[in-house]
Amino acid sequence: MDEKQKIATTIYRPKGQPRAIFQISHGMAEHRLRYAEFAQFLAERGFVVVTSDHRGHGGSAASPEDLGYFNKHKGWQKCVNDLYELMIQVKQEYPDIPILLFGHSMGSIMARSFVKRYDALLNGLILCGAPNFNPAASLGRIAAKTIITFKGDHYRSKFLDQLVQGSFNKQIPNPRTSLDWLSKNPDNVDAYMADPLCGFMFTASAYDDMFYGIQDMHDLMRWNLKNPKLPVLFIAGDDDPVTGGRKGLESSAATLREAGYDDIEMRVFKSLRHELLNEKEKDQVMAEILDWIGRKVEGCADLQPASTK
Repeated sequence: MDEKQKIATTIYRPKGQPRAIFQISHGMAEHRLRYAEFAQFLAERGFVVVTSDHRGHGGSAASPEDLGYFNKHKGWQKCVNDLYELMIQVKQEYPDIPILLFGHSMGSIMARSFVKRYDALLNGLILCGAPNFNPAASLGRIAAKTIITFKGDHYRSKFLDQLVQGSFNKQIPNPRTSLDWLSKNPDNVDAYMADPLCGFMFTASAYDDMFYGIQDMHDLMRWNLKNPKLPVLFIAGDDDPVTGGRKGLESSAATLREAGYDDIEMRVFKSLRHELLNEKEKDQVMAEILDWIGRKVEGCADLQPASTK
């Protein structure tokens, strides 16, 4: 991390013997505290849960003006490095237990950039609401860089915002709000819209960074494959417009297979949308995650709450 960059972090620790480290990479225009319930659920079952705000998000943003802004240079790479450094710090405290990385939405793109470089650190990868590669990312970068040249890196472009997110709500029949694509749970949508640390518009610089990330997760030429047996789980809602549907998920999985990973599973939840962990059916989603971890990660079978053991 940069000397001047502070990364807001919350670590949830189990009462008993820890089973594994579970690190969360959150999505675009949200923050780590939205994962508190999920983190507590995991901590009660023996996980050390590591949550942090990416640069330009939540408590890691130095000011409201910096929400949606990563860094002046190589912001995406620095965000990935923040995840790496935090993981190394926690691993030093718990050196002998497995590590899982969970990435949601933009955080799943970041998680794939992480795996591309550091897969040897991991014992499991979970990608939630994972966007598929979009070849238009190269055009997006050109547009973002042009806007930065004329307007500056902190400029917030409605054009770029519509380019990335403008089609999502159009895929939801009879939407109640402009953000119904996030969730079919109206309470969750309302809470997101009322949260000052959610839903802000990205700067042109951050959009340029994210377009780079989309390219990076698809560029297999520089993939540092060390752990081809790494188990990977994709989870998504059947009505999530971000993933590109089942075809998009299959394409994302195919990219990882081409990179060299052969243990990839997929769970698609009927009628759910983008934020699986905030739907009313979240218990089903969390149960599926636990089942997969129990089957795939050593020492993580029989994951019951500590209070029931």
